[in-house]
Amino acid sequence: MLTLRFALAPGEALVCSRAVCFRFSADGTLRGGDNSVAAQRGTGGWRIGQRLYRELECAGPVILTARRTRANNTVRHGPFNLVRTSAGLLIADDASLGIYLPTWEDMISVSWHEVVLRQAPATL
Repeated sequence: MLTLRFALAPGEALVCSRAVCFRFSADGTLRGGDNSVAAQRGTGGWRIGQRLYRELECAGPVILTARRTRANNTVRHGPFNLVRTSAGLLIADDASLGIYLPTWEDMISVSWHEVVLRQAPATL
């Protein structure tokens, strides 16, 4: 199970969500493995209930798959120890992946269609 942590700002109180995987979709939703909505895109962050959370992070090992457009093939990155966001940009193990989450308001022209976080398989 992955745990996604949402923060109002760095160092502030966290809200956590757990799922087998998380999918950031082109419709502005963040969905868990059962397709339930964990959060909805809001201006500058992710809305959970009445609160808007600016950043999120997921500790690994995490595999990230993404599609630039609906027609593109899926690309795979990872595993990573930590995946987090900064203004919609995905950062893995302190390096930018150059992937913007879907529907990020200032980056619509470069945001990706779909991004999925999954737990990396255990190594023997």
